[in-house]
Amino acid sequence: MRNMSSRSTQVADAITTRPVAISTAITDQVACAVLGRPSIKAQQASTIRSRRMREGEEGNDNRTPALCCHTAHPEEPTRGWPQAVPTAGPNRCTRDRSPSSGFHHPAAIMILPSRVLRTTTLLTALATALATAGACATSRNSSEATAPTAGAPRSPADSARADSTRGYTLYHSGSLTDAQTTPKGGAYLAGGGTDIEPGMRWLLAQGGTQSNGAFGDVVVLRSSGSNGYHTMLTGMGAHSVRSFVIFSRDGAERPEIAEAIRRAEVVFIAGGDQSTYETRWRGTSLQRELNARIAAGYPVGGTSAGLAVLGEHVYSALNVSSTSVMVLPNPYDASVTLSRSLFTLPVLRNVITDSHFAVRDRMGRLMVFLARLQQDGAASAPRALAVDERSAVGVNSDGTATVFGPGNGAYLVSVAATATRVCKAQTALELSPVEVQLVGTGSTFDLGRWSAPSARRYTLQVRGGVVSSSDGAIY
Repeated sequence: MRNMSSRSTQVADAITTRPVAISTAITDQVACAVLGRPSIKAQQASTIRSRRMREGEEGNDNRTPALCCHTAHPEEPTRGWPQAVPTAGPNRCTRDRSPSSGFHHPAAIMILPSRVLRTTTLLTALATALATAGACATSRNSSEATAPTAGAPRSPADSARADSTRGYTLYHSGSLTDAQTTPKGGAYLAGGGTDIEPGMRWLLAQGGTQSNGAFGDVVVLRSSGSNGYHTMLTGMGAHSVRSFVIFSRDGAERPEIAEAIRRAEVVFIAGGDQSTYETRWRGTSLQRELNARIAAGYPVGGTSAGLAVLGEHVYSALNVSSTSVMVLPNPYDASVTLSRSLFTLPVLRNVITDSHFAVRDRMGRLMVFLARLQQDGAASAPRALAVDERSAVGVNSDGTATVFGPGNGAYLVSVAATATRVCKAQTALELSPVEVQLVGTGSTFDLGRWSAPSARRYTLQVRGGVVSSSDGAIY
């Protein structure tokens, strides 16, 4: 109260001695006290935070927003599905409707420079009102400013701020009941760039169908973005879609996320940054529950960074993203960080995955990954499944696979234990031979047997850090 009293004295002095030169900041403070509203500056900062939280960290996720957004509350029951309270309106996300500029109110207009009343008594009274109200944004408790009244509609921005303290944000579309299906299992491996609808429909079907023909419940795991998959998946017939945007290891340990995974017929890992999946998920209940779900015969899919964490060997990108130009001259460049499986898929045993493949010229770095796996003793004869942009691979539980999408397709790359290899720090890579099978869209192959009868087959070699091909084309 001492601080507020001091502030009111300063305001009164300014008003009394320079009534025509009242600053915008003081105008905002007095309006704040009279109206009981946050200051303009506080509202603008809140608007920026709201926009950033809605958009997430992935600037290239341009999907149509989902039908509705929900926020988990700490006091809600945790049995069954994690419960959620929808925002206002049956089928839309609400936005923060609070004004982002000045207050149009008589009390505020009275103290504008052009309308100042030069009566010292009145202005001093307004300053005293400031001290009594104590409602300016500078003296507000931050939790009061961000926490809606119980039962009131909440905007996506409010949801993100409130749930970030628990380590995640939840978005929900569809039913709140638990679907029951008989799953087929398998894995869906997408190369990024754009999603392949026939492939995503295949993934939903692998989760099984209900008696009414609808698909099951889908859980989307991600570390940035929001609800980009909801419109597509619910439109395809998913019973429900829940997206968990997980900000921390604490979020990955939340029991409601583990429960959602236990009840999901399909789990899909979105694109983004695989290093956040590695550092936030490894050793958590999220990792344990998803591995248990995979072992129980339920399918899992991933795109881009989500694909990267599905193989037995993982390029974790803990430092910066590797490029072929960076690592071919030095296979032990700091950007090459490899780890063992985050998730255990039998069909991807002894396999490292890669995405955005031909488009980003990643064959050279994949040669380095394979050589490093051999050199470091992680695998004697490692294999790689690299998927190009606008392509995806659906792998059944028996290892048979189909390529979807209009992109280049999938590259099955392998190196024998007897291959010639020079792989050491500060020395250009030497590796040969490396066998490649390029499987185009619509084609099938057997991942377990590493056999693709319709594939284009060729051999690569790396000499002095330069990749060359037996048929002249690396891709």
